[in-house]
Formats: sequence, C-alpha cells, structure tokens
Amino acid sequence: MSFRQILEEYDFIENKDHFWELLLSERPTYFRVNTIKTDKEQIVKALQRYKDLEFEPVDFLDNYYVVKKGNISKKPEHLFGYLYIQDISSALIVHSFSKKSEVELILDICASPGGKTTLLSTLFPNSLIIANDIGRINSLIHNIQRIGALNVIVTRCDAKLFPLIENKEIDLILADVPCSSESNLDNYQTYNVNKHRKFVNYITKNQYEILKRVTEISSEKTEILYSTCTFNPLENEYIVDKIIKEKKAKAGIINTLPSLENIKHGLTNYKGIEFDKSLANSLRFYPQNMGGMFVSKLIPLSTHKNIKGSTAKIVSIQDQPTFQNYQLKQIDPSIAQTYLQHFGIKPEIINKFIWFVKDKEKISDIYVSSTNLFLTKQKGPMIVEYFGLKALRYFKPLNTYKPTSSFLSILNSHIKKNFVELKFDIDLLRRFLMREEMDFKCFDVIEIESSSPFVAVKFNGLVIGCAIVKGNKIVSEIPTSKADFLLNVF
Repeated sequence: MSFRQILEEYDFIENKDHFWELLLSERPTYFRVNTIKTDKEQIVKALQRYKDLEFEPVDFLDNYYVVKKGNISKKPEHLFGYLYIQDISSALIVHSFSKKSEVELILDICASPGGKTTLLSTLFPNSLIIANDIGRINSLIHNIQRIGALNVIVTRCDAKLFPLIENKEIDLILADVPCSSESNLDNYQTYNVNKHRKFVNYITKNQYEILKRVTEISSEKTEILYSTCTFNPLENEYIVDKIIKEKKAKAGIINTLPSLENIKHGLTNYKGIEFDKSLANSLRFYPQNMGGMFVSKLIPLSTHKNIKGSTAKIVSIQDQPTFQNYQLKQIDPSIAQTYLQHFGIKPEIINKFIWFVKDKEKISDIYVSSTNLFLTKQKGPMIVEYFGLKALRYFKPLNTYKPTSSFLSILNSHIKKNFVELKFDIDLLRRFLMREEMDFKCFDVIEIESSSPFVAVKFNGLVIGCAIVKGNKIVSEIPTSKADFLLNVF
C-alpha cells in the first residue's frame, strides 16, 4: 500500500502524477529572523559569515529566507533563538488574519510546538497571547523562551474544554487542529491506508468539537482561523461546513496573502457532499516548494455567554493573580535596574517591562513580561503552566541576582558594557558551553568596566548568554541542561 491510493480518491486534484512527485520531492528549508531580539540586518550579517551556508530572502514575506545550501538547524544562531525554522505555508496561515490593529487578546488553542505562537508574538507585540495545548507543553515553553516571546502565557487544557473568558472578548483565535498530516508524511511509499482511514474517522470528531468550542467562547468581534496540514476535505471543508450550517459562524474572505500559483480556493462539494458556497473563500496550499495547508476564516454569528463548562478571567498583575500554590506580585523596575545597570542598559528600557515575583518562594527569582495581563481559572480543567520569563535568578554563592541567559539575549541591542565576545570558532563555543574556564585570549572583545561578577557573552556579534568572571578567566553560566542540548546539536 502507499499514499497514492488515497490520492487517487481526491477528484479535486487534477494532475495526480505531478502532485505525487511534489509529495515525494525534498522541500526547501525556510526560516524567519527573530526581530524580537535584534534587527534583521544584524542576524543576516551573522549568518553570512558561515562559508557553508547560503540563503536568500523570500520576496513575498518580510523577514523570511530560504536556505539554498547548508544546514541552518545546526547553526548556533538557530539554537540561541535568533531565527526560527518554519515552513512558509505555516507562516502564511498566521498572516491570514485580517485584523491587524486594536488586537488585545489572542488564543492559539492548539499551539505546540510554538512556531505559529512565536510568530503571533512578533506580529502582535502589544497583545496578550494565550498558547494552549494538552500535550508537548515542554517543547512549547522551550520555543517561547528561546525566541523571547514576553507576551505569551501557556495553558494546559483539552481544546474541546477550553474555558470561556468571562470578562474579555478574544480578538483572534487560531485553531490549527490535530490532523492526519497528509502533507508531512515520511512514508508515502509504504503508507498504511487502512490505518489512515480509521484515524481520519477518529480525528474528524475531535476537529469538529474543537472548532465548535472555539465558536462558543468567541464573540461577533472574534476572527477565527481554522487550519490543518492535510488535504482531506473531511478534515477541512466538511468540518467548517458543519459549523456554518449549525449557524455558529460564517466563512470570510482571506485577502491578506500573496497570489501564488499553488494556493487554490476551497471546495464547495466533494463526492456528492454539497458545502456552503462560502467555503470557496477558504484556501488550500498545495505542496509546491512548501508544505500543504488548509485555512478557513470564520466569524461567529452569535455570542454564546450562557454556555456550560469551564470559565476563566483576564486579570492584571495589580490583582496579584494566583496560580496553583503561589501568587504573583509586581515589583518596581528599579529593583531589576540594580542588577542590569552594569550592562549599560538604560532605565527606560527596563521600565518597559512588567517585573514580578512568585510570592511563596523562599527566595524569589524575578520574572518579566511585556504585558500586565494574565489568565486565571475560575472553574474547569485548565492549568496555567507558564506566565513569564525568569529574568533574574538568585545566585546563592554571591548572595545576589544574576541575569538569565534567555533574558540577556532579548536585550542584545541594548547591552553596551560588561560584555565579551568569543572568537568566531565553534570549538571555542563548545568549550564555553561545557563550562571550561576560558582565558581572555579566547575572546575578540573584552568590555569589562565594573565590579559586577557577571558579563554578557556574545558569539558572532549576538548575545548568547551570561558568564561569571573569575580573575582572568570567564566561565559560562548558561544552564547545564540547555548547554547539553546545544552540544548535542552542533
């Protein structure tokens, strides 16, 4: 058996031989530069130093590049969060939202592993983004921290049971639901067709229930994107059509994407099933130089405020939100400035962030967010797993606070003092990550101007983390768990 058997059933695909070739062919690798941390030009300049890497910009999407030669996934700049590898079709889904201004609250209801969440954070830096999933929470949080998305909180909840937010309307909801992933299989030639049919029968029920719940927790002002990475109409148009015919929503036009030959309109019928005519507004991305996707934009028809089930509220940091067994308390930015001024970071930069502690910790590490809004559960199964980045960790040996490597990299462009730059040598970087004591001769730049024991460390012009100065030696303070992960990659 092979996936070709399923492909033959799709009468909406005209040239099946060509389509089959596209599925079996190797696709380009795309990445976006992470402008949360620094400007595009600095990242591109850093990547251009690698002789074994060639890339060029995507002409129809800002900040995106296609790799022409080499392996971008093994470059330190990827691992330290200065870029994110993401297929262009996935990025285009996020760009399908029409609403670009006055967006305060966004829900990515099936968010892991976080590619679309972190792109949303870049496009909507002044919004609160709720990234929800029921599994793979660790990889979701890892990517949010790696990219430095400070306006994201992570919740764990079955999407079918996600709470109604009682006191605030959601502006945008992305429902990139679990699917049969027909665009991303690694075994097209030996695919189990019978297993596939059983899975589709199971997953379509799940997809419908998720989209149904999304419409229930929305208002007439909410813009919903329903998407999959599969071609099967039963997982795409059929699900959306069912919601439309139940009068829960109407389909809208997606007019925010470039005109590409592999982007087709949605179906209005399939094997005798007639769909609502507005499904033609949906879009299908066929796998030509990118992955396949389906996306439909929905606008809810009514506000469902009397629905049963779980509920939650949006609260501010001044309300001292409580999660599990601890309470968040805001602190004055001047406290953070005390420990960051050695790097030449101006007070106005520090004052832009929201600073807080977890009240019930014996020694409170200091956290940071770019928004003062949080989500708290009223009733139901939702758990808040992540609410902000740890920016200052208590350093017991010196009875002081040290900046975390993750936060220092976010401040990349603002660090003017107390930094060193490793020579452009991967072997030196490996030794540094292994916490070897590094002589000053291992660094091209040494700017140490104060008595603070901590310095920011740069590699290839970009901040990668924190280190401690011991006499004329410098030792990494990048967490061992993170360093081990990095060492296993490059």
